[in-house]
Amino acid sequence: MESVPRYFMPPADHFVLLGPRGTGKTWLTKRFFPQALRVDLLEPETLRSLSARPERLRELIGARSEVRQVVIDEVQKLPVLLEY
Repeated sequence: MESVPRYFMPPADHFVLLGPRGTGKTWLTKRFFPQALRVDLLEPETLRSLSARPERLRELIGARSEVRQVVIDEVQKLPVLLEY
């Protein structure tokens, strides 16, 4: 994938990164947050598990004390996660 230089300064707190498919949102989050816990809702098992019990997101985060950042990829598939 060809990269186009962009100016992006991640906010200090939480934020939502929106944009059309194929514009590099996942690539950008991997670049800026390489150590983040990644929750990919394109993985069917992850989507099923969190759909059944969205509060599992807290369990996933709590199980990893070193987690400082969480990236939820494709959150539009399960917007209720934004409440957690």
